[in-house]
Amino acid sequence: MDFLERNKNLFEEIKAKIAKEPEKQENYLLLGKLYVMGEMFDEALEVYTELLKIDPLNIQALVNSGSIYFFKKEYQKAINIYSRALETENADFSVYYNLGNTYAELRQFKHAIENYKKALALDKENSALYTAIGLLHQDMSEYPEAVANFQKALELEPENSEYNNNIACAYVKMKMLDEAVYHFKKALVGAPDDVKINLCCANAYSSL
Repeated sequence: MDFLERNKNLFEEIKAKIAKEPEKQENYLLLGKLYVMGEMFDEALEVYTELLKIDPLNIQALVNSGSIYFFKKEYQKAINIYSRALETENADFSVYYNLGNTYAELRQFKHAIENYKKALALDKENSALYTAIGLLHQDMSEYPEAVANFQKALELEPENSEYNNNIACAYVKMKMLDEAVYHFKKALVGAPDDVKINLCCANAYSSL
């Protein structure tokens, strides 16, 4: 039995509520969420499109639509939708973060970093954002900038194995092998069986 069949009654109940009170926006959001849960993304987009006819500035419908286009790898459509979300009074961290992710997928790294930094302005304690910015700098071979952002992530989560591994890899690129080994060892404390970290650490040791 597929998702639609298992939840037939719930689908019908929400659709009935929409038919009865077509201006009640939360019902559209519920129906859209249900379609997404069932991986029925085109149907979810249709629901959000109907909601946006009622309220073109509904931030949740815009962000959800953008996220579906991102998942479908229709990145330009995602950017268009997220850009509409920025025009609302309720544009928040998630809009800039999602825009950053989308530009990163398009390898438009400067635009991605610009939007990640705007997201950081709204959430200065978000270590994942510093990491995302650092990884993009690393992809552009801007290793000092990468290290600076990885350090900020580590200030927030000093024992995070992924973050220690990231900065160690950047230090390897900068030929700062003592620093690289230090952070590889810290990474291994939390992830002792991680094959990638062990190999990178071994390579760094062999270069000393």
